Amino acid sequence: MEQVGVSPHAHQAKTNHYYQNEQNAILSDKKDGVFLCILEKSPNLEDKILAHESVLLAGDVLKSLDRVDRTFLQLACFFENPDKEHFDLNSLYKQLDDDWLEWALELITLYFREDTYLIKKPSFSIIKENDSNYLNQSQLAHYLTEQGLKYDRAKVKNYYDRGIVPDADVISAHTKYWRKETVQAYCEKKKGS
Repeated sequence: MEQVGVSPHAHQAKTNHYYQNEQNAILSDKKDGVFLCILEKSPNLEDKILAHESVLLAGDVLKSLDRVDRTFLQLACFFENPDKEHFDLNSLYKQLDDDWLEWALELITLYFREDTYLIKKPSFSIIKENDSNYLNQSQLAHYLTEQGLKYDRAKVKNYYDRGIVPDADVISAHTKYWRKETVQAYCEKKKGS
């Protein structure tokens, strides 16, 4: 039955507005950790994730995506609800290569390390060339200087040897690396003192 005084277009616009608000509420609950990383790199998946939550639409959504987006959609759904959704590592082997495969493996590591806390004391790290998540001694000095603290490479080494700069998170081939979070915490501590 049509409401008196409300045009079908106005009713449809109201329905669309309600649906959009529901979508935004669902996504705002999900936008954390690894899930957000996937949406930042593939923003076109945002509406597909909502459609995937409907059992009736899930198959159609997956068919509409290319192999890379399909794999990351399935991975994102697993990250959001691992008790209900399953992810087959074989899809990484068959569907991804090169940078996409590396990124998927990094996301899986990040998920288990930071979103689930199942890895309580990480002892394994992947550091790539030009990795913005880790800073070497020179990069640490540069970052601290950019933040208003006057550090050079020699000062970082001296302070490290004296136990003032935090222990390196990773040492590989005698090169020390600090996680970005470690550096930021140290910087805040120094600015506060």
